[in-house]
Amino acid sequence: MYLVKMHFHSPVIVGGEQIGGYHKKLMNYIPSDRLFAEIYTSYIEAWGEVFDANKLILSSAFPFIKDKLYIPISRLAGGIKGFIQKEEAPRMIEKALKEGNVEKSYVEKFHEDLNRHFVSVVRPRVRIGRMNNEPELFFNEELHISRESGFYFFIDHPEIEKILTSLEYRAISGWGGRRKSGYGKFSIEYEKYSMDREKSEYFI
Repeated sequence: MYLVKMHFHSPVIVGGEQIGGYHKKLMNYIPSDRLFAEIYTSYIEAWGEVFDANKLILSSAFPFIKDKLYIPISRLAGGIKGFIQKEEAPRMIEKALKEGNVEKSYVEKFHEDLNRHFVSVVRPRVRIGRMNNEPELFFNEELHISRESGFYFFIDHPEIEKILTSLEYRAISGWGGRRKSGYGKFSIEYEKYSMDREKSEYFI
C-alpha cells in the first residue's frame, strides 16, 4: 500500500455539484471514481496500454496539511459536517457510536484550519446558451491550495510503480478542469504505508 500526496502549484478545479445551473460548487475532496478515471487515463497516455482495474485498491483523495491527514465526518457526528485528523478518527467514531455525537468545537477547529489552506475563489465566466444562442453569465469555483497542503490518497496494485510514474506524467499536463489554461499543475510524493487491519478495530 502506498500513501500518495498531491501538491498543487496552481489553482485546481476538482469538480463539484451544480447549484441553480449557474454556479458549480466545489467539493473539498476527490471521490474515488473520479480519482480512478484520472489515474486510468494517465496510465493509458503514459504507457499506451491498460492495467487490470480489478486488482486496484484505491481510496478517495482527502485534504492534508503538512503531516496531518484529514478524513470527512458527517452522519456519525450528529449532523456536523467537516473534517477531522485521520489519527483521531477511531476515537471520534467510537464516541459517535456510543453517544450519538462528537465534540462540535473539535470538528470546527479542523474546519477552520482547512479553510486557511484551501481557499475557494468564485470567478464569473460567459458562455453561449444552447437554447437561445445568447451570452450567459455563470460562475465557477477554483481551489487555491497552500504549498504545504494538498490531497492524499491510498493506492495499491501489482503495477504500482508504473501507475506512480504515470501520475508524474500527468503532473506535467495538470489535474482537473481547464488544464490547457494552466490549472491543476501539481507534483507528487509517495511512500509505502502499512495498514495493520488485525491490530485495529477500525480500518480507515
